[in-house]
Amino acid sequence: RNILLREMARQEGLKGIKLRANGFPPCAQCDVSDGHVECLDCMRAGLFCSSCCAELHMCEPLHRVHQWNGECFVSYSLEKAGLIVQLGHDGAPCNHREVQDVPLTVIDQGGIHRVRYALCKCYREGTSEPAVQMMRARWWPSTWKRPKTVVTHSTLRFFHAMAIQGKINMYDFYNGIVRITDGVVRVKSSYKAFVRCVRMFRHLRQAKRAGVAQMPQGVDDVEPGDVALHCPACPRPGINLPDGWENAPPDERFLYQLLIAIDANFKLKMKDKGAKNIELGDGWSFFVEDAPYTRHIETNSDMTEMKQCESEHNALRNANMPTSRRWAVNGVGVAICARHLLYRAQGVVDLPRGERFACMDYGVFSMLRATAKDIKTLLFSYDISCSWSVNFHKRLADFYEELYRLPPDALITFVVPKFHLEAHGEDCKCAFNLNHTSGAGRTCGEGVEAGWADMNATGVFTREMGLAHRHEVIDDFLQAINWRKIKNMDRALLKQLEEALPMAARQWSIHEKSCKTVAKATIDAWEAMIREWDAERVKKGKPSPYRVPVHTRTLAAVRKELALEEGKAMENGVSLHEMTASAYISSVLALEDQAYAVDLRAKQKDQTDQEQATIQLKRNQLHHRAQALESAQNCYVLAADGLSYSKPRRGKAPAAPRSIGAVVLWLPSNIPYNLRASLCVSDIIMKEIKMRVAVCQDCLHNIRRALRNAHAFHLDKKKLGHASQRSSTRNDTTLKGIMDNLNRHVARYRRSYNALVVLDPDNLGEWHNTLQELKKADLRSPVDDEERPTSMDDLETSRLAERSEGHRAPTWIWLVGEVEARDVPGARTKEDAYEHIRVEWARTRSRAFRWREECLLVLEEMRRVVWSHSHAADSWRKRAASVEGWNILPDIKAGLRAHALRQAQVYTTLAVNCINCWSPYLEKQSFTLSWPQSIMKHPGIVIR
Repeated sequence: RNILLREMARQEGLKGIKLRANGFPPCAQCDVSDGHVECLDCMRAGLFCSSCCAELHMCEPLHRVHQWNGECFVSYSLEKAGLIVQLGHDGAPCNHREVQDVPLTVIDQGGIHRVRYALCKCYREGTSEPAVQMMRARWWPSTWKRPKTVVTHSTLRFFHAMAIQGKINMYDFYNGIVRITDGVVRVKSSYKAFVRCVRMFRHLRQAKRAGVAQMPQGVDDVEPGDVALHCPACPRPGINLPDGWENAPPDERFLYQLLIAIDANFKLKMKDKGAKNIELGDGWSFFVEDAPYTRHIETNSDMTEMKQCESEHNALRNANMPTSRRWAVNGVGVAICARHLLYRAQGVVDLPRGERFACMDYGVFSMLRATAKDIKTLLFSYDISCSWSVNFHKRLADFYEELYRLPPDALITFVVPKFHLEAHGEDCKCAFNLNHTSGAGRTCGEGVEAGWADMNATGVFTREMGLAHRHEVIDDFLQAINWRKIKNMDRALLKQLEEALPMAARQWSIHEKSCKTVAKATIDAWEAMIREWDAERVKKGKPSPYRVPVHTRTLAAVRKELALEEGKAMENGVSLHEMTASAYISSVLALEDQAYAVDLRAKQKDQTDQEQATIQLKRNQLHHRAQALESAQNCYVLAADGLSYSKPRRGKAPAAPRSIGAVVLWLPSNIPYNLRASLCVSDIIMKEIKMRVAVCQDCLHNIRRALRNAHAFHLDKKKLGHASQRSSTRNDTTLKGIMDNLNRHVARYRRSYNALVVLDPDNLGEWHNTLQELKKADLRSPVDDEERPTSMDDLETSRLAERSEGHRAPTWIWLVGEVEARDVPGARTKEDAYEHIRVEWARTRSRAFRWREECLLVLEEMRRVVWSHSHAADSWRKRAASVEGWNILPDIKAGLRAHALRQAQVYTTLAVNCINCWSPYLEKQSFTLSWPQSIMKHPGIVIR
């Protein structure tokens, strides 16, 4: 640090330059005069006299210099050194120059400079205006007639980039330049001039990039929305849609559907300062034209928003609430493409109060007029779609007939974003659910919220601006967001496809397995029900195939059922007469279950003497029953008295042989592998295999029933209810009984499954296809929106990771075996069980279809992106050709042509990058997309 610190101090001196007797070094250029000026931005060594310094900086007039006074360096400038900048000849000398008396203030990244300059007075067409000569020197004038302040083009570009990326406001940026200029001497403020330059730069840069300069009448030819960047992946008739798209069959119509997300942001306010700015580009980009919108709001101030949902929504409750007097604008409403999250031209409106339909309608219909006149299939995602969709067509006909008209065969779908849907009632969850909307793919509708994270920081300084200036700044930020998404669309769509293809295969496989658990006639009826539901235009209030049937069960009924099951397990006795091998195996398995029940009850804490005596009585009963089986054991397991338990060498070890008091009962699964064949009589091994398979299958039905019971109880008592402390205690006790019942069946399954792994590792019993190891993660309800814990410990301490609906998959226990009445609590027949299973099957089907749609949508969007870029490149080439016949200055014409061809190259490069990014994966998956031949012939294409 000391070395670096001293090196910093060294820069304050002469750095070892030899001095003359007068204390000054000779000029490093002419070696005649005294050198006393040093440039801080040049790499030239030494000090220079004023004339030499000015001569050396003829092309670098904004370098910072300081002067040696014999003791230290003090402030100095090239203006004081005598530098005069010649304008009008692109840096060349002028024979008819006119030196101006008042120096020009130049705002640059390195500081604020005063520069003497000379204007060209040669007679040359189009160059006489001082502002034009300054623009050709890349100095942006703050006024047109007599500019006294300019901002360098590099400074404007630098500020624009910092503002877009870092949300830096003009005031702080300008004062940062002032601080760099001089920390001691007061600098005359040129902030207002800087603001004017930045505002004009923003406006004209957008116009230039939109091709306004190549329009015959320039800015007079701009139509609303012309300057905004359009989403290349959204459908645009005549640009990126195939021939005959209007006649696509019904099952392919969703490929040409426009998905729109609507939302409002109340961070982007504007203070009521009475500021009046002139609109430079009224309606050019994202904001609607101000005058027609203002008239519409004033004319329809009495339009009210009716609540159509069981739940409360701030958007409706505060729609007409008067805002604070300090705000002239309370926020903005926007419409974006729901899949790619690009802001739509003419889709942004100011909200004088709240989220009123009069405001949001105008923005949506203006956007459709500007960008989607001929689109016939529309999907709107809005967090209050349940209310906004009511009277939608009536409002359009009554208030917006001149603004926009729907095509006569238009098909409109209304949905609620997935996250917001949880705040709605059950009717809305069925009618406006994106997961169950045909043609929606994996669209979530929440992307519009993510965009506000980018925009909210701008609200800190846009709230201080006038209305017109604020519109221009917000338009500029939205344009930058769109361009960033367009540049990154190649990787974004590839990532979506890489996720969608395997997920589609997985979910379709799950759907096919679920179809095998239900009779085909029932599946056909369910398919017809879903097709009828999809065809409904107004779904709210209609019977939905996705609505979970509510089976109400009282707390007393649940307790009674549990008590009966426990009693049956405890009291199930064993016949004492002579038995067969299968009867012996069945009896031993029954004793295992009874012993487990007794052991579970014995583990309960704080038992009374009476309860302990009851448990001991049960143990004694089990001991007597086990003794009665010893004689049968000796018939089927030879030398059982001399056996000792050891872990088998093959397979997974089951529980040790059941010991009831002093009695040990053996089964083939407990006997060591090397002794099993010699000690087991007859076909008892195969009989145990069959018995174990039957036990596992029986347990699966009971486990499924118990999981549904737990899920129903959770919805009824925990999630939807608000109980007192007394009721909560009872509910917790009942829930513990439900969990104990579930765990009993789980333990029974695992005992038999482990025995099968030991007895039949080669699958002689043909059970491998239907039975698997039962893991903790498998114990989930198939329709649960939150994965439920499977034990009392997990209930309060942990929750399994939540998954989105599209990624959720039923565990294997729901995909094996045919559905039976005993799978569903309260079901008496198979038909009763089907009513509950229908929802599980329908959701599984929805996941499979949505992922398949997602694959097709992404592939179509990939095709559209390339065609959009190709069309943009062709449009720019046509602009380049169109200026050839114009009667304008040759250098202006050359600039217009070069700019158009450069823009054409930009869009061609975007298209080439997309094809090169996607082609390897598409070829690997055997997909073929039609690309424009003009792009495929480009030398940058790697894979053809």
